[in-house]
Amino acid sequence: MSLLAPPHPLPPIEDPLFDAIREANEVYVDKTGFIQRMVSGRKRKFFCARPRRFGKSLMVTTLESFFRGEKELFQGLAIEEYMESDAYSEHPVISLDMSAPRTRMGIGVLQEGLMAQLGLNASANGVSLRGTDPTVAFGNLMEDIHKKSGRLVILIDEYDAPLLRAFNKAEIYEDVREELRDFYTMIKPYDKQRFLRLVFITGISKFAKLGIFSGLNNVTDISFEDEYATMFGYTEKEILDNFSAYIEIVAEKLSLTPKTLMGRLRDYYDGYFFGGTENVYNPVSIVSFFEKNKFAPYWIRTGSQEFITKYISERKVTLSQFENITISPEEITEPGEITRNLSPEYFLYQAGYLTVRVTEENGKPAYYLTYPNYEVRAAMLSLITNNFFKVRNAVTELQRKFANLLYKSAYAEAFLEFNEVLERIPYDDAVDSEAVGKVDSKSDGKVDGKTCGKADGKVVKLGQAHYREPILGFLYGSELFFIAEIHSNKGRPDIVFDYGEKTFVIELKTAIGEKKSLNELLFAMKQMDEGNYTGRFPNPVAVGLVVDEKDRLITHICIETDVYHVQKRKLTHLGKLNELAAAADGEGK
Repeated sequence: MSLLAPPHPLPPIEDPLFDAIREANEVYVDKTGFIQRMVSGRKRKFFCARPRRFGKSLMVTTLESFFRGEKELFQGLAIEEYMESDAYSEHPVISLDMSAPRTRMGIGVLQEGLMAQLGLNASANGVSLRGTDPTVAFGNLMEDIHKKSGRLVILIDEYDAPLLRAFNKAEIYEDVREELRDFYTMIKPYDKQRFLRLVFITGISKFAKLGIFSGLNNVTDISFEDEYATMFGYTEKEILDNFSAYIEIVAEKLSLTPKTLMGRLRDYYDGYFFGGTENVYNPVSIVSFFEKNKFAPYWIRTGSQEFITKYISERKVTLSQFENITISPEEITEPGEITRNLSPEYFLYQAGYLTVRVTEENGKPAYYLTYPNYEVRAAMLSLITNNFFKVRNAVTELQRKFANLLYKSAYAEAFLEFNEVLERIPYDDAVDSEAVGKVDSKSDGKVDGKTCGKADGKVVKLGQAHYREPILGFLYGSELFFIAEIHSNKGRPDIVFDYGEKTFVIELKTAIGEKKSLNELLFAMKQMDEGNYTGRFPNPVAVGLVVDEKDRLITHICIETDVYHVQKRKLTHLGKLNELAAAADGEGK
């Protein structure tokens, strides 16, 4: 049993406030060196875009405590010495949490929310709020605080949140944009009059038409600046330095070595890149993992996905279309505003579902967009799959049935349930725009030499990914820990997931016709054996699946050495794998 006990409690997942974390002696990953970097230079206005729930609000409350002179909270931190020097000075603060104002009921509710935020800041600074219009009241507040206490600091957290909430509400979207533009533009005249010591703004996207970037002169966008690359999120060193006791405890609970645990954490939650030389981990996911002691998709559960879910449902989005997309350096820093017309890859990049990868090609850096880690990749699978299924309860019930069959070791029956997954995918969501003809009942399923499926006589080009992705999404929703496309020394399986003490290693093939499907199944199992696909796992179960593309359903299943044929949702045992393989070889000769 481990003798280690965590020296500090974990910080809260919801509403992590700097002063509360420090007063409770909770784990705090010191990011104050970045504050010193900002306040020590000549630049005074900063903007940083990061995905939601990435530590932006914690940094804003840290800046708030810093400028209000709460020195006791900074003892032992990187900026402590600076705060005791002559270079440091306190300043009044206006801190606006723009995730608080709502837009669902229209512009009036947004205005009420803005007035509420201004009222809180007026009280905190000992002045009265003058005016009933948010824009006018904001200007009055800056003027009154400056008159009372001198140059002020403006902190705006999630400045674009009201607009993102209105993303799917065309009837109010432009009104919300106009209201926010007027509100933010009010900062400009007070900046010109040197009322402001510092402006720090966070958000998801850089909305040029909201007035902040056109209204304020020389706002420094640090979103992809090397010197601020790790300002948000945790580096691996920060995790090792601040969560070492938790690593030891959780590793023991999961019967893993600390090194193996860190490897899994890296695969699951690391991979975000914002410049510099280091990736960062999602902070919410790391804290949640150490709190719950299990791998799970924490990030996607921490807030509403309404705007991105709607975006995906309006497009025929697939998982594989966002693997390693070439991007220019200019597109990294200026990907465009989040609008309905923005290309999906740039939309997902700003929403946190894709990140940048940098490689070297021909001696020059090459930039790509791809999924940062397993958690986000799985989250995308879930969103895509739920869009296929439409009815959430149906998916949940099927997932429970699947898990129960695995628990009973009824493996063939369990994998037969994948046909329920494939049957529930609306055909319209799968149709490729490159339909190229018609196939009658006697066709071998080939058009121009390409394997195709059919519905209502229309032919559409399908591929393994068409079947694999919804199955992966279904598994993800079941919270079965799976790892997609694990490489062995001679190849890679299509799907790998753990359940209990077993690891299921799946090879998925497609064919048309019963004989070809059986041959593909035999080939799949041979491929797994020759490639040693199962060799790296302690308790593997080799599974072969073949989808007949004529009906777009699984017709052949192999569990280790037992081969089954599926017809009308009934399993028929065809025999042992080695016997069927020998018979097939005999026919070939």
